[in-house]
Amino acid sequence: MIVTAAAKRYARALFELAKDQNEIDRVLQEFQTVLWLIHKNDVLKLALRKPGNKDRERLLKSFFEKRFSSLFGHFLLLVLKNNRFALIDQILSEYQSLCDSYHHLKRAQVVTTVPLSDEISRQLVETLQHIFQCDVRVENVIDPDILGGLIVEINGKVFDASIQNKFFKLKSFLTKN
Repeated sequence: MIVTAAAKRYARALFELAKDQNEIDRVLQEFQTVLWLIHKNDVLKLALRKPGNKDRERLLKSFFEKRFSSLFGHFLLLVLKNNRFALIDQILSEYQSLCDSYHHLKRAQVVTTVPLSDEISRQLVETLQHIFQCDVRVENVIDPDILGGLIVEINGKVFDASIQNKFFKLKSFLTKN
């Protein structure tokens, strides 16, 4: 996901405030919950994203007021008042990155044709932790198009050990020779 400079500024500001109040993880959990609720409710999503809707603030207060911390509630109101609600997914993505960095955590996306077994997943996590010298969380994505093997994306790097990639390399070699 491409994150705009404005989204980065909002995420950084929220992160710094949450860090000052020792609420980093709580705010992350609240942020994820709110986005989940918004994405599940089309009427709410439309109402909050529509600029010029004077009921947005009242709607947001009534829907989230008692469920979330005042820090996060005020942050959402600020985003809404500044007509930046369209950036909310980007802000969460950047906030998640800041949290991961703070906790010395890296996220890896592992693409395979079938779900990884618990043992293979554990071995992969251990290997990645050894290579990157930090905690690693693995998300397994299933894509039968890679034919076999796996593709690991972590920290902006891609390690492609898929059968599909090997076929492309073989095809390229054979067509050049």
